[in-house]
Amino acid sequence: MPVFVSPDNIQWTPLQTQVFSPGASVSIQTAGALPTGRQVRRVFFLLDMDYTQPAAPVAQAGFALHQMIAQIKISRRVSITGLGLHFLNWLQRGQEPETPAGWAAGVVTNAASRRVVWALDYIDQEALRPGDGCVPSELWTDPIEVRFNTGGVFATPAPTFSNGQLRIIVEHEAASVAKDGKRATIPPSLNIQSDDYNALSAFLNKPGCYVYALLYREAAPSDAGIITSANVSNMIVSVDGIPLVNNLRPQDFIAVYNQDRAHSPNLESEGQTDPVPGTTSATFPTHMAGASINDQPAVGFGAGQGVTMNYLPLLFPATNYKVSQLPRAKIGMRIDLTGTLGAYKIAYRLIERRPDQGVGNAARRLGITNGGFGAKTQNSPLKDDPELAPFLPATVLER
Repeated sequence: MPVFVSPDNIQWTPLQTQVFSPGASVSIQTAGALPTGRQVRRVFFLLDMDYTQPAAPVAQAGFALHQMIAQIKISRRVSITGLGLHFLNWLQRGQEPETPAGWAAGVVTNAASRRVVWALDYIDQEALRPGDGCVPSELWTDPIEVRFNTGGVFATPAPTFSNGQLRIIVEHEAASVAKDGKRATIPPSLNIQSDDYNALSAFLNKPGCYVYALLYREAAPSDAGIITSANVSNMIVSVDGIPLVNNLRPQDFIAVYNQDRAHSPNLESEGQTDPVPGTTSATFPTHMAGASINDQPAVGFGAGQGVTMNYLPLLFPATNYKVSQLPRAKIGMRIDLTGTLGAYKIAYRLIERRPDQGVGNAARRLGITNGGFGAKTQNSPLKDDPELAPFLPATVLER
C-alpha cells in the first residue's frame, strides 16, 4: 500500500555543514533552502568534535561546552550566546534539553569526543497558540551567522579541539496560507537576544511584550559560571516601573518556577568518576540534564543556607498564556539586584511592536500585492485593540 505524505507534515531539512574552528565565524545561507508555503518552527545546531587533553590536564565542567558557540545572529532579531540560548530553552520548556559530559583530570594526550546541541525556538509550546512566532519560509532568508568560541572558556591548560563539524537542521511545517494564495499570516516581530551588564541595576531599554527573561554568567574556569545567594541576595524585576518580582530572594523565585513550570524534580548533575556500565573498576564522566533549577543549600553538616544556582529566572508567563497577558512595556524592563555580582548577561524573548508598513512589506513577499490586514486572535474584541494588535500575528487578505 502506498504511503501518503501530507504537505502539512512537519519536515526536517539540513543546511550547509560547517567546519568548527575555535575563534572563527561562519555564515550559513537560508534563502531558497526551504520550499515556499512552509514556516520555520525550530532551528537545531549540532556540534560534534574531538578534544585532546594537554599537559597537566584538569577536570572540566561539561556545561561549559555550550559556550563553544559564542554567538548566533540572524538579522537584528536574533543575537544570543550559546549558553544564553541553552538556558532560555530550559526556562521556556521547563526542562534542560540535554547537557554534555565534562571530563576528569586524566593522562596527557587522552582524546575523546563530545556533542553539543542548541535549539532556536520560534515556536513556544507553553503559549495558547504555540505557532504564532513561526516564520514563513519566504520571509526566513537572512543568513545565520555563527561565531565560535576559543578554548579560553576552560580552565588552564585548555584542551585542544579537532575534527569539529557544525550541522544545522531546520524544523518546518505548512504555513497558514490559503490554497488560492489570497490569504496569509504574518508573524509578530519576535526578538531572541542576550545583552551584557556589569552593574547591580540593569535596564533593557526595549519596548514590547516580554515573554521570558533570565540572568546568567558565562562559565568562568575558576567557578564554572555559577551564581550563589551571596552574589545575588535579593532581586526586583519591573516593567515600566511596575514591579513584577518584588523584593524576592532568587532561590525563593526559583522555588516558584520549579513548582509552576519545571517538568520534574531532577537537578542537573555531573560526575567525573562514575563506573562504566558492566565493569567494576573503570570510570568515566557522566551527566544528567535537569528540569528544576537548584534552589537547595548544600546537604553536608555545617554547610549553611547558601544556595548555588544554575541561572536566575527573571520573568516567565503562565502555561497556555495569551499575548494579552504578557507584561507590555512602553519603555522597558529594569532589574535591581542586591549582592556582589559582577559581569553577567541577560537573555530574553521579546515580542516587539510591529509597524503597519512591516505587514505590507511581508505580504508582498508572500505574493499578496493589494492586501488588507487585521490582527489574528481567538478573542474578537481584542483584535481591534490598537495597543495589542501590533504584537499579534496579522492575517492579510487580497482585496
